[in-house]
Amino acid sequence: MVASLAACTVPGSALKINNKNVVAQSDQHVSIDELVDIYPITPLLVQRLQKPALHSKENIALLQAKQKYQYRVQAGDVLRVTVWDHPQLMAPVGVVPVSSSRDMPTTAGQVIHEDGRIYYPYVGAISVAGKTTTEIRRIVTQRLAGYIKNPKVEVDVVQYRSQRVYVSGAVRASNQLPITNVPLTLLDAINNVGGYNENADIQNIKITRDGRDLAVSLYDLMQHGDLSQNLLLKDGDVVYVPNNERMKVHILGEVQAQKTLRMEPAGMTLTAALGAANGLNNNIANAKGVFVIRAESGMSNNKIGKIYQLDLSDASAHVLGAQFQLEPNDVVYVTAAPVARWNRVLSNIFPSVSSLLAVSNSVGSF
Repeated sequence: MVASLAACTVPGSALKINNKNVVAQSDQHVSIDELVDIYPITPLLVQRLQKPALHSKENIALLQAKQKYQYRVQAGDVLRVTVWDHPQLMAPVGVVPVSSSRDMPTTAGQVIHEDGRIYYPYVGAISVAGKTTTEIRRIVTQRLAGYIKNPKVEVDVVQYRSQRVYVSGAVRASNQLPITNVPLTLLDAINNVGGYNENADIQNIKITRDGRDLAVSLYDLMQHGDLSQNLLLKDGDVVYVPNNERMKVHILGEVQAQKTLRMEPAGMTLTAALGAANGLNNNIANAKGVFVIRAESGMSNNKIGKIYQLDLSDASAHVLGAQFQLEPNDVVYVTAAPVARWNRVLSNIFPSVSSLLAVSNSVGSF
């Protein structure tokens, strides 16, 4: 049994240590089986572990935020001030022509300077940073009234240059998106970069805002109508769509085909995982010894993980297997040894499980 497990360990686990300095660890003599809890998979356990069903949710906060939304210009934005019936003011001296894109015609615009001001004839320098176009129009109108009778003024933003949202990770085209007069939501941002790619983990999207990370699920938003997952983005937000590298389940032991499976966002059951491995090896496998090994942190009594055991010698247990949901980085192990010798099996495989978890977490953090 030990020999068969050796092939399942992570690279480097069989390195020779002759003539090497082995550093003693304070817990090296602690039995692995003392550090885990083992649970038989029963109907009650499956019910207890089952996550609550998701239902559609409204997002009143988002609706209210969009209704109140007003774009406030900042340094770098380009404004166009139009005074109707006074074309001489349309392109005053000193205004630099700008173009919003290669396909847009060049138009006169005024860049808001670093001090937050623009200059306009008759009006002089105006502090506009932090103001809406409506507020700027009111200021210009009031100041022009001393020179022009009933001036009709329009102010709009020609180019949005001052505020950005950054989208990266497992998307079609990582990019920075401008904040404009149209509210930008998470779903809008993902769509504007071409959507996510086939390697995306859309269950665990991260939004970094003001030094804090917000976790949202695009899957719950799209598949379950949970609109609370759709947030209004702000200047400086970083949207990161992680790779689904950590969304894997490892199938080891006496199955027809040992393999690593990629989990779909909808999840994976124990029965589905065994089916993907072409089932148990009927000549060797112990039907009583189907184990799900789950490394966890933060458990009480210094425990490092949980192990769930399914007894497939009873055909009705397949119903439980079809209801037992696996989690990312779970290891499904089918033993050929009698269950009474499970401690020896566990001592050989659990260090590899911990290593796999550490490697997956480190990869998922990039």
